[in-house]
Amino acid sequence: MLWQHPAWVGLLAGLLAALQGSLLEYWIHRSLHRRGWARRQHGEHHMLGKGQGWAGEFRAYLLPALPFCLLSFLPSLAIGVGYSAGATLYLAFAAYAHQVQHERPELVFWMKAPVHHLHHRHHMTRYNYGIGVDIWDRWFGTLQLRGWNPKPGPSHWSDWLRIQWWGAKPAPEAALPGADEPAPGISRAGRNPERPSAAQPSSH
Repeated sequence: MLWQHPAWVGLLAGLLAALQGSLLEYWIHRSLHRRGWARRQHGEHHMLGKGQGWAGEFRAYLLPALPFCLLSFLPSLAIGVGYSAGATLYLAFAAYAHQVQHERPELVFWMKAPVHHLHHRHHMTRYNYGIGVDIWDRWFGTLQLRGWNPKPGPSHWSDWLRIQWWGAKPAPEAALPGADEPAPGISRAGRNPERPSAAQPSSH
């Protein structure tokens, strides 16, 4: 049957890998904002407020995925090739999405707003865990679009390529106080519980 053809099997495996990659991206990032060692380590990234270049991001994403890619060859060659290709392509895209949202968030045309950029800019710890896509933030109710005033869009296709690819460090972003962190001079104890305001609704 047509759907049993190796090409279709590989394509379905690749789509599954991309879907799985986006979901794991969401939950791993969300877990990094919980208590413990991982949160402290991830806090360094938030203090710097910048990416490590596309190559560095891609390497950091790909290495943990390699065992899953190797295991995907056990059922069949078609599944292994399709799954590995789908995972690699999604992780390459996620690495680009991460880097571009730190450097040039106005280029993120595939989302209503660049959620990872807002996550950093407003010191969010309970919202906007997606990086490549925002579908899981929408699904799990953690999407919050606020304070996004984009610059004019790109005037030439080459603008999407003008990011740090090989690890050179751009200047840190300016961070704004948000609902997750108190503004300077306001104690944490006196902070209101985190919740979206009427002026800044949480979009689900």
